[in-house]
Amino acid sequence: MKKKFCHLLVGFSVFPYFKNLIESTIRKDTESQIIIVTTGNPKLFGWGGFFDLEYKENLKIRKYVDTIKKKINNKIFYFELSNSKKYSNKVGALYRAYNLGIK
Repeated sequence: MKKKFCHLLVGFSVFPYFKNLIESTIRKDTESQIIIVTTGNPKLFGWGGFFDLEYKENLKIRKYVDTIKKKINNKIFYFELSNSKKYSNKVGALYRAYNLGIK
């Protein structure tokens, strides 16, 4: 029986980190599927107020994933999660991302 393996890459949307993570995963394993889940975007000031600007790092990551998808025959999947008031502000979306990967 042939073993199947899937990489789950989860984290806060910081494009250079995700790019490095995706490239290093593909470099080591070209056969397995990759699931990427981002859990939010960084803010300019970090305090999250009304005037705090949100960087759209998730858009950069999505675009990068779309270009990589063509190279590795659609073995990569991208999902975005945002934190809701129901869950913890620090790790709520992180746990939801892990649960999504397990499903």
